[in-house]
Amino acid sequence: MARRSIFAVITLVLVSTSTPSALAANTLSYHAHVTGAAEILSSTCPWYGPTPIEVVCSDYFVLYYQESRLIPHAGVNSMPARRVPWSLYVSEDRYVFHAPDVVEELSFRQGLLQGVPGSLDTARLLRASVAANVPMDDGSILSLDLHWDMSQAPLHVAGFDGPIDEAGIPWGTHTADRCSTANWLAHQIWREGGAITGSVNGVDASSLSFPALEPFMDKGQFTVILTDHGPSCPAA
Repeated sequence: MARRSIFAVITLVLVSTSTPSALAANTLSYHAHVTGAAEILSSTCPWYGPTPIEVVCSDYFVLYYQESRLIPHAGVNSMPARRVPWSLYVSEDRYVFHAPDVVEELSFRQGLLQGVPGSLDTARLLRASVAANVPMDDGSILSLDLHWDMSQAPLHVAGFDGPIDEAGIPWGTHTADRCSTANWLAHQIWREGGAITGSVNGVDASSLSFPALEPFMDKGQFTVILTDHGPSCPAA
């Protein structure tokens, strides 16, 4: 299952609002402030090693987060972040391998719940917890009760690059030519590889398998400024 992070939403919003009319003002800007986010990407099957054959696997992605956005050209302003409700996104991907290179997708469901009570140490990223019954897009309910303990995981800080890395999005770069200037600024603070307890969909979290970096907790600020130097710019 592909890693699904809330920061992928940045790309979606930016692209969907980058219409010709939006760029007519010459500058497109986007700012996201993530107060805190706690996630797990996990599986009921081993994440590494031999592929389990004819075993139904479920991959779970859970993301508890608070994020505000400022997109002036689209009229979006949810600042300050502390006033934005905490949200919970959950997905389950079920599949089975019939051979090492033959996989059958059985089902995929996802749900997003806003205004979810819980806790997250936004100052030091040491602990978080959330419990909820999340309505899924197939009409079902996925229940979870999770607790992150990141006290044994080192704190990382990156002013230009970090673990949030999206295809085609050059975070931490500045480019300029005769026709345009682009700044992609990402300030990320995170802890990776902590401990998780509780349950997801009735499955004991301690029995799940995790890839590198997981469980994961982070916060950060992401700013994109794209400037078109005008219609008089010569074509390349």
